[in-house]
Amino acid sequence: MSETSPPQANNPYIVGRPVERETLYGRDDVFRFVYDTLASSRQNAVVLYGQRRSGKTSILRELPHRLPPEKFRFTFFDLQGQAKLDLAEVLFNLAGAIAETLQLTPPNKQDFQADKDYFRKNFLPIVWQKLAGRRLLLLFDEFEVPSESADKEIKDKAEQEFYPYMRDLLDKEKRLSFVFVVGRRIDDLAHWVKRVFKEAQYKKIGLLQKSEAVDLITRPAETLLNYNPEAIEAILNLTSGHPFFTQLICFELFNYAQKHNIKTIVAADVAAIVSLALESGKPAFTWLWDAISTSGQIYLAAIAHLHAENQKANKDAIQAALDKFRIRRGADWSSAPRELTDWDILRDNSSDDLQFVVRLMELWVRESHGLREMKATLTQEGEGDFKKARALVQNGQPEQAVKALRDLLTMNPNHLGAQLALARLLLDQKKIKEAVDAFEDAFWLDEDVGRDGLVDARLAMAQALEENQHYVEAALHYRRVLELKRDEYRVQEKLRVLYDQGRKAAAAGDWARAAHFLERVTDIDKQYKDAHHRRDSAYHRAKTSSQPLEPTISAAPPSTSTTLRALMPVLGFMAVLLLLLGGLGGWLILNGLVLAAPTATQAIALVSETPPAASPTPSPTPEPTQTPRPASTDTPTPTEIPASPPTDTPTPTPTDTPTPTPTDTPTPTPTKTPLPSPTATPQPTQTPIIIEVVVTATPTATPSPLPTLPPPQLLSPPDLNLQTGAGVFNGRANQPRLEWSPVPNLGQNDFYTVSVSFPSAKGEGGMFFGGVTTKATFWDVPQSFYDDVSGAQRDFTWSIVISRFQEVKPNAQGGVDPVGDGQEVSQRSQERTFRWN
Repeated sequence: MSETSPPQANNPYIVGRPVERETLYGRDDVFRFVYDTLASSRQNAVVLYGQRRSGKTSILRELPHRLPPEKFRFTFFDLQGQAKLDLAEVLFNLAGAIAETLQLTPPNKQDFQADKDYFRKNFLPIVWQKLAGRRLLLLFDEFEVPSESADKEIKDKAEQEFYPYMRDLLDKEKRLSFVFVVGRRIDDLAHWVKRVFKEAQYKKIGLLQKSEAVDLITRPAETLLNYNPEAIEAILNLTSGHPFFTQLICFELFNYAQKHNIKTIVAADVAAIVSLALESGKPAFTWLWDAISTSGQIYLAAIAHLHAENQKANKDAIQAALDKFRIRRGADWSSAPRELTDWDILRDNSSDDLQFVVRLMELWVRESHGLREMKATLTQEGEGDFKKARALVQNGQPEQAVKALRDLLTMNPNHLGAQLALARLLLDQKKIKEAVDAFEDAFWLDEDVGRDGLVDARLAMAQALEENQHYVEAALHYRRVLELKRDEYRVQEKLRVLYDQGRKAAAAGDWARAAHFLERVTDIDKQYKDAHHRRDSAYHRAKTSSQPLEPTISAAPPSTSTTLRALMPVLGFMAVLLLLLGGLGGWLILNGLVLAAPTATQAIALVSETPPAASPTPSPTPEPTQTPRPASTDTPTPTEIPASPPTDTPTPTPTDTPTPTPTDTPTPTPTKTPLPSPTATPQPTQTPIIIEVVVTATPTATPSPLPTLPPPQLLSPPDLNLQTGAGVFNGRANQPRLEWSPVPNLGQNDFYTVSVSFPSAKGEGGMFFGGVTTKATFWDVPQSFYDDVSGAQRDFTWSIVISRFQEVKPNAQGGVDPVGDGQEVSQRSQERTFRWN
């Protein structure tokens, strides 16, 4: 309601400086607490703490008017301007303030510089004479300031001199009393500051009670302005009784009323001045914001964003918002909610929808620190540490640089420059798997900036795997590259070469070899030309022509192969002799050389006499190797067998024997064929003993460990069943949790490795994810996977295997994390599928 008002008057509301005693409302509980504490002969120190702009300094200045003067004399001392001074100068200034209060002769500065303990030994005895039985109450404002200086020299001096001196003063001078004001949570103070307070009593300065806040709104302008009840409620809804923000709103309302000749404030007037309050209060908002941790700032920005989108700000929604803007959580993320509730910034009873205590603060955060702005800020936070890490690289200290970058990213995982620098360093050091992970992190932060480096790292990983003949695993990295850059020329050239090799092998009638090369093509790109059709045709022809299929074809070193083949006649003869002397055993001993049972680097196959069965006996599991036909020479020629079994094609049956082979079991059954004797005379009553030795051409001589642990048993979710609804999850926020039973005897270096495959939205073909290692027996599928799935087909297939790592390192949770690449030491679990709609 608008009415004519008296001539303009001075604004009675105070913003930006401590209020005077006549405009300080409430806080009676604080004054009572200070008096009751200091009245005891056993207590001489009180600490008042609270967020910035909560009225602490105003309370400190009001204490001389609220405590009995017959018991106390008061000296106010602000440490805000004392941080750069040495101890002697600070004590001289403190003595000067005391002398002014007690009307003493001003002290001599040279006395304090000549003797660091002059204050206590010489100055205080003069004070005791003047006090005449009363206690001197020293009121310290901004007591924590010296400990927070950005100047290391100042901070070190405060730690080593000022705070220890103050602690000694509290302990030994019981005729002195102290009230300290700090603008930090007690838990956040430096430990040397908290030592000063070890015997002190604490009082938090929080929000005004409602009646006190109403007095603050109405009484300063009661002769000039009225507030109707709806207006008062509107103000309290914006400020919750925060003294500074209540003064700020009322300050702007008074000016608004003067400008528009308003005598009675209504709720609409309050709404009209909110934008003015946000603008004029910007310095105070910024000062308060700067006191909040980085994780706390991210938390608040996410909550403000969600409320602007009319969404509830619960834990899952906050995480989804961070994912949307590609913001990672810092190391102190878990402590942020407690920090914000302790500091009266968030309410402590709103876990389902986190709420700002001061609504005006939320509006300012939304306007000035949205998630987009936060991301830009976070990308640069820690720039000083980043420059130091780059200097280490330039000085030829890459290992120290890696550690410095990891430390920086622990504190700020959103520093894009540091993430890229770490990834490149790891790639330069040939730590390819770690480099891939680091580049993936950089790509997640910024796809445009991180893409090229991730492509290089994935290609390096694929090439390293191919050198070890791990073609299937290499294909996963090639597929990821195609998702990143469909026209990547290095992958396209790889596909062209493999495709041409497959065609040439087919033209030469070498169908097994053709199937191998074409299978590698389709593993990388299922849609590449007509490779899929040619592969199936090659498999079919290899089977009908009885060619052994070799899905992993490798060329063994000529010297090794030639040497072994040259030894085969001797090996064959000795095998026959051993059978005659001691029967067929598990070991083959030749001139002191022990050949072990088949491992990853050698395979020995012995075929003894076969009973004259009329038909073959089906085998429940197809044998992974093909028994070669005996050669027509005196001694059977060894035939190379593949190092790993075919994945989807049964072993073909030899075609030169009349023995029928059942269609559902491709296990070959050799018939009676002549046994070569040491002479060239065949023996028609024996089946030949065939000895095969195959050496896989791997760069390392260390054999892959055989599985030593049982496979993990999958527990939840159950396998997908659309009729019962089992294994179906609906909605992005409904993250599936994968659970499995623990495997006994898991060593410190053993970790569960999670593998997940699903259709990708970023390119043709599927996406495979197998990078999570954990000691836990569960894993929550990231919401980013939900975003990566395209179309209506949203089925995920998962399995678990145990991997063993050569090295581990301690982590922040007290456990260990794996270092480098691991090797599988268990059989892989069965696969299960779930659907995430």
